[in-house]
Amino acid sequence: MDEQEVQPQEVQDEQPQGSETDWKAEARKWEKYAKENASAAKELEAMKAERMSESEKLQARAEKAEAELSRLAAEKELAEAATEVSKKTDVPRELLLFCRDREAMETFAEMYSAQTQPVHAAPPARKTRILRDSETPTSNRDVFAELAANIL
Repeated sequence: MDEQEVQPQEVQDEQPQGSETDWKAEARKWEKYAKENASAAKELEAMKAERMSESEKLQARAEKAEAELSRLAAEKELAEAATEVSKKTDVPRELLLFCRDREAMETFAEMYSAQTQPVHAAPPARKTRILRDSETPTSNRDVFAELAANIL
């Protein structure tokens, strides 16, 4: 066997080293290609549809309708599961709708409940004393003492 040394050839850039790529022109070029491909795909679909017999067309419509029906049934089942898990765990239903199945919802609800801590509620309403025109506090110290007694 002859062993030949393979030397890599230097690949030259299409553009001189000092210039920058015109990204807008590149984007326009690729957009043009994409549009051509999209129109070609539409034409191909139209040609396939023309060649199909009436029974094949009906079968394709039936398959499409069955797929849509199964998608809607799965969506309904997911919504019902989210409602049940929400009622059971007090996790907002809207958060559970991001899960893919009931097991994921239950796992998420468990983790959510462990992570959330109750928000500190406002203190319960206390009896407040509204001063009337004829009443005036004797001093700031008395007002503060009365306020502290009501809070504690």
